[in-house]
Amino acid sequence: SQSESTDFDLTGQILWPVSNLLAYFVASKMGQHLLRNRNVVELGAGCGLPGLVASHFAKMMVLTDGNGIVTDLLQRNIDAASRHCEAWSQQFCWGDTAQMEELLRRIGTVDVIL
Repeated sequence: SQSESTDFDLTGQILWPVSNLLAYFVASKMGQHLLRNRNVVELGAGCGLPGLVASHFAKMMVLTDGNGIVTDLLQRNIDAASRHCEAWSQQFCWGDTAQMEELLRRIGTVDVIL
């Protein structure tokens, strides 16, 4: 049926159960200690819940996804919810050297990867 298939990938537009678990860890004392004043990148952020929580403690936060539609939605979530550090979304596909160089140019050193 039409409702069972789509013409595009919805993977990054779903809040996966593991996102709740990772966000819970990030908010814990251990997670806060790990991320405080660090430059953090979340790979395959999707909706971005763990990265948005991490932005409360990080110095810089980059939420990445391979899908441009998802990174646009991520930026809207960042704009609405993250006022604690410099944070932005960026499209990042595995193996794309230009995207990696752009990420490193903007963030400098990556201290933690989620």
